[in-house]
Amino acid sequence: MSVKFKPTHSSPTLREVPVHSHDRTLIAKLGFADKDKSNLRHDLACQFFCEEENAAGLATYLTGEPHSGARCAAEFHLTKGVDRFKTSVGFLDLVIHCQRSGLYGQARIVGEVKIEPVGVGDLLRQINLYRGHVITPFPSADDEWDLGESYVSWVAIVDYDVTEKDVEMLRRSRVRVVRLGPAFEQWVKAQGGKKADIKTF
Repeated sequence: MSVKFKPTHSSPTLREVPVHSHDRTLIAKLGFADKDKSNLRHDLACQFFCEEENAAGLATYLTGEPHSGARCAAEFHLTKGVDRFKTSVGFLDLVIHCQRSGLYGQARIVGEVKIEPVGVGDLLRQINLYRGHVITPFPSADDEWDLGESYVSWVAIVDYDVTEKDVEMLRRSRVRVVRLGPAFEQWVKAQGGKKADIKTF
């Protein structure tokens, strides 16, 4: 059942407090090593799926229904507790919200990007840890928030081959798998390291 509440100063939002280099996340304390922390392809994959067309395409694939109007946040800071008891759980690589085309209903997707191969057990443990702390981080038109993990679809976005057994194990835990492929590679080449036109001082 969806529970509604009004956001407060302590509610998780897209405007989270900054995390400093000395902060330790719960995911790190539990021994989950992030092999992709300094991998440029990881950042590019997040940027790729944050483009509206690609985010909507992912939602359409996962749900089997056309979606559009995608919004995306990358490296979303997931926390638990409030005020001085607030601690970091980790960072969600992708949080995507799409509207069903021409219909009522929305798709909410959390994506975990893996460039370097990891064991399926490690991947599941990480996702399940996040899953225990997730609320849907997107406001509706009336500025209320949906509270409930059941509205979230989880997907592992990988840059390596996985076995059928791994895919089945993830599927049983309600985690889908997609692989970066030709469309991503073409997108990367098209970027060509374009420099942004930003203000200089």
